[in-house]
Amino acid sequence: MKRRDAIISTLGALIFGPTLTGVSASSLANASRSVPKSPPVWAGFGLNGSAGSSRFELTRRYVEKYQGGMKLSDPSAFRFLRGQLHELLKKEALNLVQLDKNKDALQLGEDFLLGFVHDYEIAVPIKNTNKIEIADDILFTFLAGAGLVVVYQRSVGWRVVCSFPFVTRVELPIPDVNNFKESSIDQLGKCYSEYAQSFVRSLKRFGGWKDGYSSNYFARVVKSTVVKKAQPKLTEFKIDHLLTPELLGHETTALICSGLEIPIIPFLETDALSKRYATKFSDSISTQDVYELPEIDLQFEIALTDIEKKVVPSRQRGYTSITRSVTLSFRVFEAAETSLDRKKIFQTFIFYELPEDRIKDREDDTPNRDFLFFERCIFQALDRMFVGMRTKDSLVLGSLLSNLNEIEPQINTLLMLCKAAR
Repeated sequence: MKRRDAIISTLGALIFGPTLTGVSASSLANASRSVPKSPPVWAGFGLNGSAGSSRFELTRRYVEKYQGGMKLSDPSAFRFLRGQLHELLKKEALNLVQLDKNKDALQLGEDFLLGFVHDYEIAVPIKNTNKIEIADDILFTFLAGAGLVVVYQRSVGWRVVCSFPFVTRVELPIPDVNNFKESSIDQLGKCYSEYAQSFVRSLKRFGGWKDGYSSNYFARVVKSTVVKKAQPKLTEFKIDHLLTPELLGHETTALICSGLEIPIIPFLETDALSKRYATKFSDSISTQDVYELPEIDLQFEIALTDIEKKVVPSRQRGYTSITRSVTLSFRVFEAAETSLDRKKIFQTFIFYELPEDRIKDREDDTPNRDFLFFERCIFQALDRMFVGMRTKDSLVLGSLLSNLNEIEPQINTLLMLCKAAR
């Protein structure tokens, strides 16, 4: 019997009743879990990748400006965040992590480590002259990260055994939209404070170390794309450099994690099937920078297949109404020995339209405003779908999916497989 077949057989026993005489459901569950003896040791904050990466430009400039010209590669670069995280963890999650363990006393193979990893960031200004739907000029900041639990294994070194990705979306008023680059740096401290709180909230949902971590069944978004039909529209609206497959992949990953309530390996835009994950934590625990990722069993794919924008001026009412909608394709595969043999277990198209956006002056109809509302549209569509699937809310799912009756059995199969990743 193949490993995955054995997992599904075990899972079926947990859901429909034990099939092996004398073997309890709890013993089957524990057989496939890594259970630490104590809470994971705090490893600190880190970047996924090089400190010189272009995608960390905002953070790099913030550190240089507010940490006395410090370089992002300096181990002390995140001292502004370290104190906040320690206070939050002590106050809200002290039973989920060890904060003060001597780093030299780590027991390799026994102690698990917990770290906070930063993956992706973007800041976009939205100018608003007439202040109808958006009250002020604002700066939208998007941060994507993950909580990682790693353990040392002799055969591979440090290995990721659990991760809970999340995104932080912050909208803050700015005094001068034309000088948004400086504003984005000045505002980043507030955004990082919310980012830290998002990490702790995610840890409280997914950091139940006493239950152990799945040791042989893992999920990941392995593909994020914009299809040919949608790409020209992104170019026409001048948002193709903002609404990217990378942003879509990070957002989908975080919403799968929170909506379906499963740990999920972080999304990587450059190589979604990479077996390595590069992170250097700020608290200087002596580990290698690269962590081994597990084999991915449950593979998610997301694609932006279409976007629509309808502009309707109304002289009588004195404003212009804009409605925006997105269509997304979402697929799930169970991995096989080769990519050609993998099994498709779920596929659907999602359609969602935002309530109308009202503007008084057509000058407010800008590319950045389009990005803000299209991003909201995608976020709300995916959030509602995943929560609707987990709660089996047919009203919510019916408003998003045209083929709900056809795919209900697929939803049940997917939910069953999600149990294996928890």
